[in-house]
Amino acid sequence: TPILLLSAELHARHHRHGLARRLLAHSRLDIAEIAYALGYTDVSYFGRLFRRRCGSSPGQFRARHAAH
Repeated sequence: TPILLLSAELHARHHRHGLARRLLAHSRLDIAEIAYALGYTDVSYFGRLFRRRCGSSPGQFRARHAAH
């Protein structure tokens, strides 16, 4: 059942990315706090993954999408 495991992993990644976007846009947590809350132990790695998936850094995303 490797396909099921891969599917579950992709689903988990998609869910974490969505949660990261929501937290960046709607919370006052700093980026490191968000990364740690989502289970990342390396904030730089979180930033690289976020940029790869979203096309912008977490800080840039927050600047564009933050609820004022």
